[in-house]
Amino acid sequence: MIISIVFFLSLLTSQSFAEFNTLEEKVSVGHRPMGIAVNPITNKVYVTNYDSGSISVIDGSTNKVVGNITVGVFPSEVAINSETNRVYVIHRGPPGSLVSILDGQSNTVIDTIEIGFDAIGLAVNPNTNKIYVSYWNYSSEGIIFVVDGFTNKVVDTIKNATGLLAVNPVTNTIYSATGSSIYVIDGQTNKITDMVQLNGERVIDLAVNSNTNKVYVIYWNHPPTSDVGGAARATSSIFVMDGSNNIIVNTSLGFESGGIAANLNTNNAYVSHNDIKSKSVILVIDGDSNIVLYKININNDFGRLAFNPGTNKLFIVGYWTDSLSVITDPESNQSIARTYDVSSSLDGNSYTITGRADDARAMAFTINPHRSVEIEFDGQGEVELTFSKEMIDGIHTVKTGEQNIAFEQTSNSSFSTTIKFALPDNTQSVEIIGVTVVPEFPVAALILVVSMLTLIITRTKFKLPLI
Repeated sequence: MIISIVFFLSLLTSQSFAEFNTLEEKVSVGHRPMGIAVNPITNKVYVTNYDSGSISVIDGSTNKVVGNITVGVFPSEVAINSETNRVYVIHRGPPGSLVSILDGQSNTVIDTIEIGFDAIGLAVNPNTNKIYVSYWNYSSEGIIFVVDGFTNKVVDTIKNATGLLAVNPVTNTIYSATGSSIYVIDGQTNKITDMVQLNGERVIDLAVNSNTNKVYVIYWNHPPTSDVGGAARATSSIFVMDGSNNIIVNTSLGFESGGIAANLNTNNAYVSHNDIKSKSVILVIDGDSNIVLYKININNDFGRLAFNPGTNKLFIVGYWTDSLSVITDPESNQSIARTYDVSSSLDGNSYTITGRADDARAMAFTINPHRSVEIEFDGQGEVELTFSKEMIDGIHTVKTGEQNIAFEQTSNSSFSTTIKFALPDNTQSVEIIGVTVVPEFPVAALILVVSMLTLIITRTKFKLPLI
C-alpha cells in the first residue's frame, strides 16, 4: 500500500474576505434533520429526519415538502442513483443497521438490506449501479459492503476501511474518510490502492467534484480553541485532495464546519461554517486556488449541504431548527445583496469596511499604520465604502499606484466616513490615505506611561527605592 505525502498550504484563518447577504428560503422538515441528497434529474431533495424516523421529500421547483416516508429508527445518511431513481437510506433496525431502498417515483420502501451493528457511510456510483455502505463493529478495522443495485445483494466486501464515503463516477474511485486517513479504492477491483494520512481528528463530511477530480474532506480538530467569548469550541480544517495523484492541500477554516458540496457548474465548493462571531455562513472556495473567495450569511444552522447543478440551488440542513435552507444561484448578483462587509485585524483588534456596489467588491484589506488602508478589489465599476474613524479619519487621497482617483465623501459622522468612487479599468488594489490611521497611541497606555513617569520622578526626588 502506498502512503501518500501530505503538503500543507494556505492558512485561511489569517485571511480576510468579503461577506455577503443572500436571498434565502426556509422549508420545514422533520425533527433533527441530518443527511441530504439531491436527484438532479427529477429535481427532488431528500432529507433524513434523525429523531422522526422519516425522510422528507422536497420538490426542488417549488421548495415544498411533497412527501414523508417512514423508514425506521434514526435515519442518517442518504444517497441517490439518479439514473435508476432509487434512494438509499441508512437507519437502525432491528436487527443492527439497515439500508432501506426507496422508489423515487412512488416514494415507497421497496427493499431493505441488513448491514451490521453500526453503518456509518453511504455512497452510490450511478454509472456502475453499485452502492457502498461502510460499517464498524468495534472489533475490526471496519468494512465497506458493495451492493449490486440491480439485485440489492451484497456482492463484495472491502476490508480495513470505513467512515464517510464519496464516489467519483467518472474515475470509478471510492473514497473513505475516517480517523486521520483517506482510503482510495478502485471501484473495478474493490481494492484499496492508497491511504493518505491526515492530521484531523473527526471527519464531518466528504465530497467529490468529478469535473476537476478533487476530493474535499472536512475534519474537526482537537483540542478545542477558545473563541472571543471564552467558550471552548472545536476548529475545523478542509483537506483538498487531487484525485490524479492523491496529493493534499490542507487549509484551516477556523471554527466549526458542518458540511461541504461541490458546484459542478463553477467548480467552486461550498462549506457551511460557524465563524468566530458564532454566525452561520457559507464559505465559497475557489475550485482552482482552494482559497475562500467570500462568505454568504445564512439564517440557519451550519449543517450538511447538497447542490443541484441543474437548478443552481444550494440546500443547507438546519439540524437544530428542523428546517432546510434554499439558496438559488449562490454565486450570482441576483442572490448576493449589494451590501457586504470585509474585515481585517491589526495587533489583535478587528476592523471592518462596509461596501456597497453592483459589481466591484472589496475582497481584503491591509492597514498601514499611521498612513493608509490598502484594499484589494474584484470586479469593476463604482463602489461605496464606509470606514470607522477608529481605523481611519480625515480621508484626503484615493489612489491606485501613482494615479489619483477622484472620490466623493457621501457621509461623515462622529463614528464613520463613507466615500464613493469609480474603479479605473483593470484596477486590483486601491490605497486610501487619511490624516489619522491606526494605531494611534492609546489613551489608557498614555495615562499608564504618565503615571509611571510620575512615580519614577517622585521616588527619585525623595531617594526612595523603585522596588
